[in-house]
Amino acid sequence: EEVRRETHTNGSFPRYYSERGVSSEHALDPRIRAMRPDWFNGRRCLDIGCHQGNVCLALARRWCCASVVGFDIDEKLIARAQSTLARTRVGHSLSEPA
Repeated sequence: EEVRRETHTNGSFPRYYSERGVSSEHALDPRIRAMRPDWFNGRRCLDIGCHQGNVCLALARRWCCASVVGFDIDEKLIARAQSTLARTRVGHSLSEPA
């Protein structure tokens, strides 16, 4: 029998990271381990479909990106990303879209 997950409006689901073995917002997303620093150091980075921003924050924490911007269609996830960013010590700011 098919198990239905609670979903956000645009198809994502609240436990996306925990179901992939990432236990907290400070745990390293496994996809980051597959990336190389030279892809990001000093570069402007864009994460389309950023969910709650965990990968964006990991990039900002781990490597010296010139900037990191995340976009997602789901307002609830963006609100979670903003909340997470507000609690971090990453030296970046978040501005609201015009």
